[in-house]
Amino acid sequence: MEFYDRGRKNGDFESGIRSALEAILVSPNFVFRLEQRPAGVKHGQVFRIADVDLASRLSYFLWNTFPDDELLKVAQQGQ
Repeated sequence: MEFYDRGRKNGDFESGIRSALEAILVSPNFVFRLEQRPAGVKHGQVFRIADVDLASRLSYFLWNTFPDDELLKVAQQGQ
């Protein structure tokens, strides 16, 4: 809403929507697959990624798409 509000102040409704959409499309969280660093882990320190994040990486690497239901189920079970 912050980006919409900023765009809306400089124009009309469409300017607000355009501003919000631009912010979404350039966000690294939208463009890239990013995993969050667990609390207590320092920058540069090695850590194990979550099983669902690993399943997602594997799926995009092998099939260039998001994990299917079976892979997500197995990941959520920690297998």
